[in-house]
Amino acid sequence: MVNDAGLSQGPEVDRLIKEANELTAIFAATDKTNKSKIKK
Repeated sequence: MVNDAGLSQGPEVDRLIKEANELTAIFAATDKTNKSKIKK
């Protein structure tokens, strides 16, 4: 959204976007694991 809106550009923004995506993947995997443990 930051890139699309033209609010900021550059390698730092790209690095932060990559890190945010990685954290989202970690949180999603954690949530999935917890939900599967609750069902057991």
